[in-house]
Amino acid sequence: MIASAGSMFSASLYIGGHGKALSDLADALGVLPSNVLRHAQSDVDFSFYTRCENSIFFSAIHGDFSLACDVGLFHITQNGFHSKLLALSLKGLKIALPDEASESPFDYLIFENGAVGSAVVLHDDGTDTVAICKNADA
Repeated sequence: MIASAGSMFSASLYIGGHGKALSDLADALGVLPSNVLRHAQSDVDFSFYTRCENSIFFSAIHGDFSLACDVGLFHITQNGFHSKLLALSLKGLKIALPDEASESPFDYLIFENGAVGSAVVLHDDGTDTVAICKNADA
């Protein structure tokens, strides 16, 4: 979900594409390598938040996407964030972001090939598999 807390912007998303997806995401969002961390990593020093540094927490998943990511970003708007996701989609990444305008938790914006579409996306917690079930645009 996208949320704003003070000057921090946070979002959860799924990404897939090529093997450099995580580093491309970190580069585009201005995240230092030391602030790219695995979910449930026990030795995390959260002082990057007090320094207003961007961060990514990630875990591997299966299915139509390869990573689940939670990003914490400073000094960016929602429109600026969406612009960065569009630019990343031109580099071969497919990105799913919850559709904040929808009342359904399964409706996502899909950034792919420089365009934004809509789809129903389901996450099976038992197998950590994420699948695009149907395009809402169709």
